[in-house]
Amino acid sequence: MRLRWIIPASIVLLGLVLRLYHLDYESFWGDEIFGLTVSNAAWAPMHAALVKDVVHPPLHYYMLHGWVRAFGFGTYQARLMSALFGTLAIAALYILARYLFDAGTAALSALLLTISQLSVQYSQEARMYALLLFLVICSWYFFIRAIRERNAVCWWLFVASAVLVEYTHYFGILPLIALFLFLLLYRHRRPIPRSWWVAGGAILLAFLGFWLASGVAWEALFGSKLSNTLGKAHSETWYAVFELVNVFNNGRPTGLFPGLGPWWTFLAGAFLFTLPALLALKPLLSPVEKGSKSERESPMFLFMLIVIPVFLALLIGRVIRFYEFRYLSFCAAPYCILIARGISSLNNRTLRLTVTLAALAYSGYSLRANYFIPSKENFRDATIYLASHAQPNDCFVVVPPGDEQHIQMAWEIYARGRPPLTLTPVEQFRNESCTRVWLIADTHGDFDGPVQRAKRTRDQLAQSLIHIEGRSWFWIALDLYEPSPRLSASAGEPATPGH
Repeated sequence: MRLRWIIPASIVLLGLVLRLYHLDYESFWGDEIFGLTVSNAAWAPMHAALVKDVVHPPLHYYMLHGWVRAFGFGTYQARLMSALFGTLAIAALYILARYLFDAGTAALSALLLTISQLSVQYSQEARMYALLLFLVICSWYFFIRAIRERNAVCWWLFVASAVLVEYTHYFGILPLIALFLFLLLYRHRRPIPRSWWVAGGAILLAFLGFWLASGVAWEALFGSKLSNTLGKAHSETWYAVFELVNVFNNGRPTGLFPGLGPWWTFLAGAFLFTLPALLALKPLLSPVEKGSKSERESPMFLFMLIVIPVFLALLIGRVIRFYEFRYLSFCAAPYCILIARGISSLNNRTLRLTVTLAALAYSGYSLRANYFIPSKENFRDATIYLASHAQPNDCFVVVPPGDEQHIQMAWEIYARGRPPLTLTPVEQFRNESCTRVWLIADTHGDFDGPVQRAKRTRDQLAQSLIHIEGRSWFWIALDLYEPSPRLSASAGEPATPGH
């Protein structure tokens, strides 16, 4: 019995090591800065900020609120919670895959998730995606056990975990819809008491309604957060499915930051991961016979857990610009099980071993990017430098406009104990008594728009100021300006010699 758990325990331990390694190597990026700052506030201001933000439900923020008070305020401490939930997700996936298939499939599924570039990425961020992954897998496990065994305890555990899922991320509702459709499809083969349906659905709707009624629904309908995104769907939506599958296939050897992976990764990933996953779906194509129904059920279960959330997410993305592949990162879990099942079904042992080793080596090759290639704005080093070199009466200008909140929050995190940073719009700095002017530019992944906006602002400042220093970190730049002696003299001030 003990030997049976050595392999899964070793895989989980490896997953923990990979998620702890270089955990605080990079700075917090914008969303992490918002999450930690909001979670560190008192309860009432935190809740008010989450309602105003409207984008995410509150569970992760509530948990992080207690976590930082118990374990400290900092990059490592905040990300540690995600690393632990990301590790627990590996154990949960093993249990689910073993229940659906066998120990061999379960071990390979867990190993694939362990070295998944996507899973490691979001297990090392102080965001809700690792928590969501763990809770979603738990809900799937309790659900399938409940309907197969007519187990009331598992059903109510499913309902409880589903409530936590919908309080973690709104896209977590999508796999719950998939479960409902699966139950509808298998209602004759897997009938459950009507009272389970009614009570479970009522509980889920009641908890979701309670949160929406707290002010979120009002903000969504009448606030500016969502109204500014309506009709702004991503232009790349037509190939988003291929991009998503390539991300699941660890096809980003230069990191998960914006952009597509090299063309050859689409081919390599299709051969090493997608083809085995499709092979696992082969029973769905076989004639429907009584003896094969049980063989078809598990692949269909996993297939629906992938396809339905992806379809619904892309459909939403056509209306409101809130689709990002990280919102569907939980779909990588059933995908890993299908890959493992497909590889395990290969008849030739040498072929099975070859495909397994090649898939693991390819994943490891991409995973190195998570640790050694920057992918987040370096607010940390830029803020620390600014805090150590700023002087009284300096003015601070942020570009692009709208990033002021992230800069001020980064200051709260990385310049703790110093007076709050007061920012001045670029149009108003001339009206301020500025000894010097700092320009703080966030290029948001070096996209052309933010880069050009930063350039225009530099040109605007150079018309009346002298540029005396410029430093840049990953996607964050600081430029320091001081008044021109000529303009100072014309304003009745003595010119400074040497300039």
